[in-house]
Amino acid sequence: MKTEFKIGEELQFGLIKLKCVKSDNECDGCFLDVFIDLNICHLIGKCSRSSRSDGNSVKFIENK
Repeated sequence: MKTEFKIGEELQFGLIKLKCVKSDNECDGCFLDVFIDLNICHLIGKCSRSSRSDGNSVKFIENK
């Protein structure tokens, strides 16, 4: 199972395409933030700088 998406990498989330982008505040503006109570965001991959191998915080945005 993939645990980390690279910045700029795209992924399919159901019928929606998401893109991993660099973020100063990983949850602010993240598409998955609406699911925070369900802990779904943690199933997608690591997003905080302290848990990522590249040391960057990321968020996932809809990629139309």
